[in-house]
Amino acid sequence: MVILSVTKDHAGKRGLYPLPVEDILYLRFSSKYRCVVVTTAVREYYTTGTLNYWTEVINNSGFRFSLADRTASINLMKVVQVDRFSKTAFFDGDEKCMLSEKGYKTLMKEILALQLNCIFS
Repeated sequence: MVILSVTKDHAGKRGLYPLPVEDILYLRFSSKYRCVVVTTAVREYYTTGTLNYWTEVINNSGFRFSLADRTASINLMKVVQVDRFSKTAFFDGDEKCMLSEKGYKTLMKEILALQLNCIFS
């Protein structure tokens, strides 16, 4: 199990929390907090660094994340539906992530290449 050290608050006042990477739905950069927000089905966590850095590190650790746009990176294994009209990726539950045009095209190619079980609407 690969663990990412995150915090439960953006300022880090509650200390570090070990988060299994397979629990992550997507990462997004928050300009408000100037950090990466790590989204799971349960809650959001925070870490420092850049989105490109964390996407690269996580992918080099055996996972499949794809840059959805300049501010988000999606865990391909967690996508259950992609809407081509709204350019949105959906996950189990209520979570969703918007895609840029380029991110949508890249995401579609990667999902099809991996033959993932995903609904396209």
